[in-house]
Amino acid sequence: MKIIVPISVFLAIFSLLLPFFAAKTPLPSNSPAPTVEVTTAAAVAEPTPSPTADYNLISSFDSAVSLTLQTNGEIITIKMSDYLVGVVAAEMPANFYDEALKAQAVAVRTFTYYSASGASANSVHPDADVCDNPVHCKAWLSDEALREKWGDNYDVYIAKIKSAVVATDGLCAVYEDKPILAVFHAASGGFTEDSANVWGEALPYLRSVQSPESPASVPDFVTEPAFSLSEFKRLALEVYPDMDLSGASETWFGEESRSPNGRLLSVALGGVKLSGTQLRNLFGLRSANAVWTISVSEIRFTVTGYGHGVGMSQFGANEFARNGADFKSILQYYYKGVEIEVISQAL
Repeated sequence: MKIIVPISVFLAIFSLLLPFFAAKTPLPSNSPAPTVEVTTAAAVAEPTPSPTADYNLISSFDSAVSLTLQTNGEIITIKMSDYLVGVVAAEMPANFYDEALKAQAVAVRTFTYYSASGASANSVHPDADVCDNPVHCKAWLSDEALREKWGDNYDVYIAKIKSAVVATDGLCAVYEDKPILAVFHAASGGFTEDSANVWGEALPYLRSVQSPESPASVPDFVTEPAFSLSEFKRLALEVYPDMDLSGASETWFGEESRSPNGRLLSVALGGVKLSGTQLRNLFGLRSANAVWTISVSEIRFTVTGYGHGVGMSQFGANEFARNGADFKSILQYYYKGVEIEVISQAL
């Protein structure tokens, strides 16, 4: 049985207590925020911060839900609260701003409910609700792995991640009373992408929006992988042996189509039509927001951003948080038309 509790109810209950919890918690002194340039209001229409209840007062929903996780070849049972800590820590840098980490926690929780509820076919791991393979589900790290990853920063970072999970306890992004496909990516390259342009399915809440990433705020925002002509041909023919790459290299690429944001939708390569995602995977590009140049010795790509480009941009969320936006407004900016509500249900 699913219970959805509107945020307005909690706001009413705790409105008298909000003044005591209104102050934002700064980043720990030994957890420096990323150095980024200021994003002007004219460049991106930023989410408007709005007052929210102190969700630290509500801490029972996630701990009451258990799920099965396939990891390291075995299936374990884990509380939702512990699972979310491991995923947020694996998927987003721990030194990101608190509101970005909260937005990430809500996105992961929403994606988990969406996937485990049967909205997404689960043929990869039929005996488990989720797995730790980010290609299919989301990355997840155990407490032991996090101690090794963070070293001396473990105590500071684990406290930040747990705080983000507890502060959003039970909250999901819902559209028409159902958890959404809350996908996210590292950096959009300036604009997120419509889901229809990447996966062929138009979802009303996964629409293109401008996002405030820049070379100053995203490491390797622009990359330029290059391949010798022989290596390029080898990689292409290994996967698509019917490609005709026998002529001059200038003739290998044919007709292409792009979204209004410049992301590659399709291209003919050696007479074979590939989607932008297929080309990206073929050459290990960071995104399909790519162009190329051909010389007598190599083919060089110029790639902007990192990831499929659909849904929430993690670095964009961090920029919004740095400029004062709260997690709810960040989520409602990247996922159009959603409400942020508490969900309590068994998986």
